Amino acid sequence: MPRLVDLPVRRLPPSGGRPGALLVGRRRMMVRRLLERWRESGEWWEGEGEREVERLLLADGAVVEISAAVDASGGVVLEGGWRLVARFD
Repeated sequence: MPRLVDLPVRRLPPSGGRPGALLVGRRRMMVRRLLERWRESGEWWEGEGEREVERLLLADGAVVEISAAVDASGGVVLEGGWRLVARFD
């Protein structure tokens, strides 16, 4: 069962042979791998657009979902950036 959260997160890409990471506040969570990526439509009647969602496996074995609003042209993450939206322990 997922634990729903809504926290700003900064994505750190892999570099120099090291895995990527997520920064949530001062906490660093190492990413083992990307499990899935998809797009969701927002509530268009409320003016929401599309969101990109990624499901990630962390080094500690937890699975998290992060999400970001994207522009209509297909891929630029909009202001507000990525959010940690769920954690599956």
